[in-house]
Amino acid sequence: MKRVAICLAGNIKKGHEKINDDYWSDAELHIISHTLKPSCVDFLHPAIRTIVSTIEEGSEWIRSFMVGKEATLTIKDLESIKDAMSYYRHTQ
Repeated sequence: MKRVAICLAGNIKKGHEKINDDYWSDAELHIISHTLKPSCVDFLHPAIRTIVSTIEEGSEWIRSFMVGKEATLTIKDLESIKDAMSYYRHTQ
C-alpha cells in the first residue's frame, strides 16, 4: 500500500479558542484520507505532538519513507542542488 505524508499548515487551535476556518477539523482530515484511498495517509499536524509511541517506531516510520518499496522521498545529491541553483539564477 502506498503511503502519503501530508504536512498540515495553519494555526494551532488552543483549548480556549473557538473553532473557525483556520483550523483543520476531524471531518476535513477524514475527507482527505477517504479521497486518497487506497493510500495510507499520515498527517503531520503541528497540533498533534505525539505521532509515534517510541523513538524506535518513529525511526522506522522515517525509514519507510526513505528506503524500500514504500519510499516516497527522493534524496537529492550535489548535482540536484547545482541544477536548482542554476535554474534559479537563470530565471531571476
